[in-house]
Amino acid sequence: MKESLLASRATKGSLLKSFSGYTVLLRNRPFMIHTCLKAVGLGVLFAYISSSPFIMQTHYGLSQTQYGIIVGVNALCMAAGSMMSLRFRPFKKAAFIGASLASAGIVAQAIALYTVHNLWVYDAIIVVILFALGMIMATSNTLAMNEGRARSGDASAVLGISGYIVGATVSPLVGLGDILHSTALVNLALAAALMVFAFATRRLAPDLEQ
Repeated sequence: MKESLLASRATKGSLLKSFSGYTVLLRNRPFMIHTCLKAVGLGVLFAYISSSPFIMQTHYGLSQTQYGIIVGVNALCMAAGSMMSLRFRPFKKAAFIGASLASAGIVAQAIALYTVHNLWVYDAIIVVILFALGMIMATSNTLAMNEGRARSGDASAVLGISGYIVGATVSPLVGLGDILHSTALVNLALAAALMVFAFATRRLAPDLEQ
């Protein structure tokens, strides 16, 4: 693959100079709102990846093969959510709807993890959450990169590390104590953060109508 960044737009100079672009982006409010929304969405995804093997295999007794099949099918739902986000006008509307849907799913999941204890109820809710995360990821990533297009390399770096910081934080938390309850509580906290940034995104002027 050929380098897509024009040589004229590449950062030149000392290593310290390259960090100046991060400062500019961190002060860009729309960029940071979209970035934080994606980071929290990735947090929900990492919480699912970290907890689901123990919930589905240890608690509900699935084999490794059964678990792999279910997770593979679930991943298709996330891809479907990404494709669905393209139908919204303005584009950022998909972020708010996705965050609302994911948050509603997380609340339902928390209730199920505390009271229902049924594998298929748990997974049906996961399907909804992953579909919504697909909408969030596609939208927030595109909107953030649009805001940071003048410094696309720096913007990509900030987007990437922010998501992994949240993911690395929540992954061990879902395993504290009873994994059903800790997963529910961690996801509820993430749902609250999702809605904060979703409302902030909703208040921004549309920057991508098409």
